[in-house]
Amino acid sequence: MGVELVGLKDWDNYWSKKCGMTLEDGTKFTWGPDPKLSPLGRKQVSAVHEAVEAEIKRGMPLPTKFFSSPFTRSASTLVITWKDLLICKDGDKEAESKLLGERMHPLVKEDLRETIGLHMCDKRAKKSDFLKVFKQWGFTVEDGFPEEDIYHKDEWREPLSEQSLRADNFLQFLYENYPNDSTVYTASHAGEIRAFITALGHRQFTIPTAGLIPIVVKGTRAEE
Repeated sequence: MGVELVGLKDWDNYWSKKCGMTLEDGTKFTWGPDPKLSPLGRKQVSAVHEAVEAEIKRGMPLPTKFFSSPFTRSASTLVITWKDLLICKDGDKEAESKLLGERMHPLVKEDLRETIGLHMCDKRAKKSDFLKVFKQWGFTVEDGFPEEDIYHKDEWREPLSEQSLRADNFLQFLYENYPNDSTVYTASHAGEIRAFITALGHRQFTIPTAGLIPIVVKGTRAEE
């Protein structure tokens, strides 16, 4: 939203480091820290939900593990995409009985967050604030997940090389801890997906807003 308001150059040079702006007519826009999905974003994700529903009917395998970035926009994307398919609220027995498979409990991983630093929209909220909203949807956080965002830096932006190592770290975690789960779903960000593509040696591919990309990965454990 911020880029659309001010243009990419002014966003990168100035406004991305701010929490929002107020227009001359008094309209306020807030994009950090940890912005929510905009109405347009929710509409786009609802279209993804419909697409996923259609693909499941065509034989798409259901994920057996869900993982999410710690940002509200990613967690909301996960909920909207999979609501009433594999995700429901605590205590909603009727909805749970209609799910297509076992109710998922997404695990929040810092390694799935967007490019770290500089941009206020990429600074996460407190853990307690996140869980107030998403714990009821079955979300849990990884061990050692801190209350505050200890990784964000106001004057530094994570380079792609380091972010790709972070993506690879998640893949190592995945193979080490979930070797029998052949289909998993991650809710992440364009920058982090680019890091995954780089780490995997996948062909370059630009992910649109609210986009979904399936990637088949064969992991072979190297002998020590």
